Amino acid sequence: MPKKTKKKKLNPIAVTGAVVLALAIGAYALFGERKQYDILGTWVVDTNELQSGFQCGKHGIAASIKNSTKQYNSWELKKGKLIMKGKLFSNDHVHDFCDTLQIISLNSQQMTVSQNDKTTHYNKIK
Repeated sequence: MPKKTKKKKLNPIAVTGAVVLALAIGAYALFGERKQYDILGTWVVDTNELQSGFQCGKHGIAASIKNSTKQYNSWELKKGKLIMKGKLFSNDHVHDFCDTLQIISLNSQQMTVSQNDKTTHYNKIK
């Protein structure tokens, strides 16, 4: 005669915890990718009738827009900050530099950032 095995009951607290964790990981992945997607494009600020700014391309590639002293070449998002890296040209010298911009708000058309107590509003043009 086959031996009867007892069915183990699932602990409802453990199941609830696992579901909450899975939902949190899914939401983080979804919103993290959305911000990554929203940042792609050309961002400009109007200064004395001249549009200047930067472009965030796929695979972390960046470029400067009408800025002869800062030449961005890469970007990344890290903990709500946009980190832009590149070359700084000054007095016949070239230096590596890194701008860390705290993202205050971001949507598909506008981005507001803060750096060194200065707030800048960018508009997306592409």
